[in-house]
Amino acid sequence: MFVTDHTLSKQEKKVLRRKAIAAREIFITDAANPKASTLADVATVINRFGAILREGADDVLSRYRRSFLGPLWNVAGTLVFVTGFMILSKYLFKINDPSHIAYVACGIVFWAFIYSTLAEGTGMYGSPTSTSTGFHLSFAETPVRLVARNFVVLLLGAPILLGLSFWFIGFHWQIFLFIPGVILVILVLVPGTVILGVFGARLRDLPPAVASFLLFGFYFSPVFWRAVDIPQGTPQLILYLNPFYYFLELMRTPLLGGVPTLIHYVVVLGLIVVVWTVAILVFIRFRRRIIYWS
Repeated sequence: MFVTDHTLSKQEKKVLRRKAIAAREIFITDAANPKASTLADVATVINRFGAILREGADDVLSRYRRSFLGPLWNVAGTLVFVTGFMILSKYLFKINDPSHIAYVACGIVFWAFIYSTLAEGTGMYGSPTSTSTGFHLSFAETPVRLVARNFVVLLLGAPILLGLSFWFIGFHWQIFLFIPGVILVILVLVPGTVILGVFGARLRDLPPAVASFLLFGFYFSPVFWRAVDIPQGTPQLILYLNPFYYFLELMRTPLLGGVPTLIHYVVVLGLIVVVWTVAILVFIRFRRRIIYWS
């Protein structure tokens, strides 16, 4: 004789739900040692790294299904922004510096990459479909796939940025430093999404809070304005304690014909060590609870 849900207490329903999850997600929940399960996740990512990247690209394609231009809408959006800003700069703001257009365009594209990655990271473990897709699922795959998805979008806008760089500045060897800059930023964003994803699954107020914080960070980061535009006497901490400043400089400066300073690389490398350490500790501590929070 079967019992209905109406005859069960709230605690009994919770116990049955956990048993059902355990039966369906054996790979996720059966590891008694959190460190061993974390190592299993890492091994899965390494073995399926190429497949995860392809899945991230497929996610971008699926967004534009039944669309005429498909992912090229990202390119079209960037072109519209650059064209509009060129017109406003020349006729409204009276800015005659061509490199300023490239500066702002690069800042917008790179900020969109950072913003979308972190904002989406807060909810990547929050929906049942993100964690209940079968016992082959590795929780470590989700942040890698998310960053790969946003990286593909960044690549779609890269030709426009390269074109602006060649047009306004000309060919220069410093442009190749753009590649390691993006790689270093990605090495910060991956563990960053792990931390945000774990706590975002538990605290449903975190996604809107992070979105508000990123909006605040947008205005206090040199996207439209330059670091040299800060008036003398203004506290420089507004710039030097802002991690987004270093991210933007690593990716944008090479496209503008410059070389990021040593302090930029040192700060970002330090952030990589710190954020990865925190992410590993958080992941080991709360990994088994993610499936219950989602």
